[in-house]
Amino acid sequence: MIPSTIFVIGDWLGTGIQGPWFSYIVSYQGTSLISAYSNLGYVTSGILSLKSAISILLWEAGTVLLAAATCLLLYEHAKRSTRHRVPGLLTILAGIAMLASLVQQYGPLLNGPAGFAIPVGLPLVFVVGWWVYRYEAVDASPVDEGGEGTGEREPEPAQEG
Repeated sequence: MIPSTIFVIGDWLGTGIQGPWFSYIVSYQGTSLISAYSNLGYVTSGILSLKSAISILLWEAGTVLLAAATCLLLYEHAKRSTRHRVPGLLTILAGIAMLASLVQQYGPLLNGPAGFAIPVGLPLVFVVGWWVYRYEAVDASPVDEGGEGTGEREPEPAQEG
């Protein structure tokens, strides 16, 4: 839910923040809160240029991947899975799609004629994705006295001869 990007439109014609599910824009034309659903409506109606439409589709693909990763992670957590590689990969792919969206709109340096963007939350998406991918739960089964359940064997008593 944290904003992923702070952006400026053109030559300071407007500013805004963008998260996975919304964009909040303040411009000379007024203030707008645009949902992901509305953004897709702008794409399908042909209101936006091809460059902006591709950017929005990449961003929304990242949003869908992030939602899928979250749902899959909750499912795996509920069934007590110890590995979460797929949700981690989906989260990283979501970050890549969102970063590609910004590059599509603003250029490779995230600065161009369309304005500029500062991806403040996207590094967190990559870090969380890597952390989830690498996560492996520790087995919390109780250990008996004497080493049973640890996989260790007790030394055999010395034989007198």
